[in-house]
Amino acid sequence: MSITTRTVESRDTAAYGGLVDATGGIATVALAICGLAAINPQLMTAIATIVLGVSLMIQGGTVLSDYAQVSVPTEASSAQLGGSGLVALFLAGAAGIVLGVLGILGVHTTVLSAIAMISFGVGLLLSSNSLWIVYAVRRSAVATSARLSREMLANEIASGSAGIQALAGIAAIVLGLIALAGHENDLTVNLAALVAVGGALVLTGSSLSATVLGLMREPS
Repeated sequence: MSITTRTVESRDTAAYGGLVDATGGIATVALAICGLAAINPQLMTAIATIVLGVSLMIQGGTVLSDYAQVSVPTEASSAQLGGSGLVALFLAGAAGIVLGVLGILGVHTTVLSAIAMISFGVGLLLSSNSLWIVYAVRRSAVATSARLSREMLANEIASGSAGIQALAGIAAIVLGLIALAGHENDLTVNLAALVAVGGALVLTGSSLSATVLGLMREPS
C-alpha cells in the first residue's frame, strides 16, 4: 500500500513538473519572439530570463525528487548518477532569476542576460546525461524480457533528450559569449539564445523525465 501511494505521488509530482516546464518553455519562446519583434526587447529579455530560470529550477527539482524513488547501488556516488549535474541546473535557474530581476531594474540588461544564458547553457550541458544515467540504473535493476520493447522506447527517449539538451546548452554558451563580446545595447543574440533554450525545454523538460521514469516504475 505504501509503495503504491509513493508511486502515485511521484507520478503526480512528475506530471506537474512536466506541465510547468512545457508552459515555461512556451512562455520563454513567446516572450523572446516579442523581443525580436522590437516589442520592448529589454523588458522581454529580462522577463523571459526569469521565466526560464524558474522552469529550469522546477526541472532540476522534479528530476531530483525522482532520484529519491530510484534504488541504486550503495557504492554509486552522486556524481556517478548525475546528481551533481541536476544541482548545477537548479543553481543555474536560480542565478537566472536573480539576473533577470536585475535586468528588469535596468542594471546592464544585455550583459547580465548574456551571463544568464551562459549559466543556463552550463547547467543544461552538465545535466544533459542525468536522465539517461538514472534510466540505465533502473533498467539494470528491473530488466525483463517482457518489458524489452518498453525499455527500448524509454532508452530512445532518454538518449534523444540528453542529446538535444546538450546541444541547447552548447548553443546557449556560444550565444552568451557572442553577446558579451558584442554591442552593449544589442539584445538580439540573447533573445535568440532564449528561443533556443526555451524550445529545448519544451522538447526535453521533466515531462520526458516523467515518461522514462514512469515506464521504468510500471509493475511487471
